[in-house]
Amino acid sequence: MITVYHHIYKNAGSTVWQRFRRNKYFYLVPKSDYPQFDGKGYAVIGDQEVWTSVIKPKHIHGRVMPGLLEKYFDDEVEYTTTLRHPVDRLVSGYYFYKKSQNREISFEDWLPISKTLDTMPMPFAWQYEWFLRHSLDTYNKFDSKQNYTKAEQRVHADWALEQVDKYWDNIFFLEHNWNESLQNQFAGYTDDNIHLANGRHNETHYENTLPMDIIEDYMEVEIEFYKKVLDMVS
Repeated sequence: MITVYHHIYKNAGSTVWQRFRRNKYFYLVPKSDYPQFDGKGYAVIGDQEVWTSVIKPKHIHGRVMPGLLEKYFDDEVEYTTTLRHPVDRLVSGYYFYKKSQNREISFEDWLPISKTLDTMPMPFAWQYEWFLRHSLDTYNKFDSKQNYTKAEQRVHADWALEQVDKYWDNIFFLEHNWNESLQNQFAGYTDDNIHLANGRHNETHYENTLPMDIIEDYMEVEIEFYKKVLDMVS
């Protein structure tokens, strides 16, 4: 069995890798540390020559499209990822952007450009878009930097739900027993129990400082998707 942990930006993926990276046959694809690979970070979106250095993998941490590994290894492959409540994730992304860019910008000014930024951190893609961007079935069907209408968003979210149902074996939720789920997933492996808070916002009452009506309207389809996946795996 090979487990793949798909790292969705701002969903504790760095923490997962740092906790379990010392285990034998655990790989961060395509290299052993956060790399740049053809300008695509550590996403593997095609038949790129990255698997020659991967020997007897037990766990692969990276953005690997379902269906690729199966071409190179005879083992069964199990796909896992973490979802986070969309509002909390969006707010975390905003504070991470300000910190990483050392820039003061209001939330109202950041939100309209959050999906089109060309600087690191990467443009703020919604969670359902990650399932589309990293699927052989759908990655070329939409532009994650485009601001679609809500009707178009719902079509894309339905595509994403199909991908979740088709390929994903384990979906963990950051707000719902996440640490317990993670420990069960990696039972028997060395756990360094490291927690990273890279750019994590520390405003515990951001509801009082940010325009929640704008946020909830902007994230309406993403929130619907999150709740549907939560229902699917409950």
